[in-house]
Amino acid sequence: MIFFYFLKAPHCRIGSQEFNPPKNIFEIFTRIDTINGCGDLIFSGHFTHAITSTIFIWNYFGKKFILKYINLFLCCVLFFLIIASRKHYTIDLIIPIYLIPFVYQFYFDHIYQKFFGYNNNIIVY
Repeated sequence: MIFFYFLKAPHCRIGSQEFNPPKNIFEIFTRIDTINGCGDLIFSGHFTHAITSTIFIWNYFGKKFILKYINLFLCCVLFFLIIASRKHYTIDLIIPIYLIPFVYQFYFDHIYQKFFGYNNNIIVY
């Protein structure tokens, strides 16, 4: 908890003049503040979906090389756009780069194989 406290933006810290937490359960689900919102940003959900789609396309789209490289290029562009938006730290985007391929490979090595009996030779690079 102390570690995450120091990673919070100054306006998200308790005691700050700008700190404005939700007042009730309704505000928790309905308040949308994309500029000054406070939330647990480790790790980026948008980039997680981008990495997952890139792995999916590289594994299942066969010889359609142009689509693979377009997706990889767009994923790299998204990395820099998310950093430029200043809503995430760099570590929020580095974690999915390492974590998502491991989770994807674990799924196919253990869970998929257990229920379907074969691995379908899926390898994440």
